[in-house]
Amino acid sequence: MMHIDKKIIKIYVINFFLCALFCTVYSYFFDKNYLINIASVLDGFAVFSIIIFIYFYLANRNSSNKLLSPGFVVYELIYAFLLKFAVLIFLLTLSFKIFDLNNKMIILTFSYMVILRLIIYFKRGLNDNLR
Repeated sequence: MMHIDKKIIKIYVINFFLCALFCTVYSYFFDKNYLINIASVLDGFAVFSIIIFIYFYLANRNSSNKLLSPGFVVYELIYAFLLKFAVLIFLLTLSFKIFDLNNKMIILTFSYMVILRLIIYFKRGLNDNLR
């Protein structure tokens, strides 16, 4: 059974809305393409969410199996890592070439969410080690 931390999902959603607000303010002052910029922010968040979901699923799908060999674990890790980046390249290529959205907003939103994820995991790791 996979367990999802609801507190982290709430943090991601709140920060997504803050990022969307920032991008709306940016488009108000500099770009004036509100609909394209909002769609770009949604696309960046969707790419981030799909990548995180794929990696989370692949990391936890065999967690209940106690008879895992070290070779199989390494194989699963490499498979998840390569699949994550293949899907990332595919989704970003799809976003940049086919959807014709604002590339700066997609990269800004995706980078913001990745940096936020690193900060959350670093902070969580510090809290777990201090206990």
